[in-house]
Amino acid sequence: MRFDPFPHIRSLYLMTNMNFPTIETDLVVVGGGPAGFCAAIAAARQGVRVTMVEKNGFAGGMATAGLVGPFMTCYDKSGETMIIRGLFEEVVERLVERGGAIHPAQVRSGSAYTSWISVGHDHCTPFDAEMLKKLIDDMLTEAGVNVLYHVEFLETRMEDNTAKGITVHTKNGYLTIHAKVVIDCTGDGDAAASAGVPFEMGNSKLGIMQPATMFFRIFAQILMPLTKPAMISTLILSFITLWNDYLSALVFLSNKKLYTVSQAVRYWLFDNNNQNYNLTMTTATIFIIPVIILFVFCQKYFVEGIATSGVKG
Repeated sequence: MRFDPFPHIRSLYLMTNMNFPTIETDLVVVGGGPAGFCAAIAAARQGVRVTMVEKNGFAGGMATAGLVGPFMTCYDKSGETMIIRGLFEEVVERLVERGGAIHPAQVRSGSAYTSWISVGHDHCTPFDAEMLKKLIDDMLTEAGVNVLYHVEFLETRMEDNTAKGITVHTKNGYLTIHAKVVIDCTGDGDAAASAGVPFEMGNSKLGIMQPATMFFRIFAQILMPLTKPAMISTLILSFITLWNDYLSALVFLSNKKLYTVSQAVRYWLFDNNNQNYNLTMTTATIFIIPVIILFVFCQKYFVEGIATSGVKG
């Protein structure tokens, strides 16, 4: 399956067979998101002639254009060792120096910086998107990367089944970039798909795709933690009320054949002359266990709920 993002533009190009302005470079990076600008900077620092094209007027991808943050954890599972380093660590440290980020060593899970999420959110990196834009530009300039903003990717130029550059559209019109190597950092695999690389999109059998998910789960991540004590207190009080209502049915039932288990036990304890005291004590203990277990595991929240809500027993 071959990807064709702009069929009408490509048709115009093929029909007119125009000679577009060209740029010669060693490496062209398509997309200036986190993967793109890091690839461009890393290659340029090794002496490679690099051209990076980006459709927005700034780099950073979803971190800047989509305001997707914070950067997720860069530490190991134990939360003791930073394992994602390299250019990412350089970006973080330089942002911290400029006052545009909080170092992940200072950000723990379950805080406001992680939306009160605990699992997988230890040592995140909150950052300022505008300051990140400026920092990336500075790093690209320092490395000597030729950056083209406001550029739309059109197609990958192929020679002998090898990617030899790309065709793009700029404010000045069409542009051909000849390169020895093409790196696809579009996020959607546009350059690779245009080169004829096989791909699958969504569920091919059903013809559907999974919609993008939302990070903000307000009820589960914010409201639930804040209201947990009150909710558990309400649960315990409701349980005790139901428990008592269950036993109070004795007042209305006179036929022993209609007795529930707890009512039958009461009859056996008080109205039956043939009592077995050992068995009576065992039965009484068993029936009080649910209330004890509930209180033992929930007493912290029960006390907090009573103190917070002012509910009196």
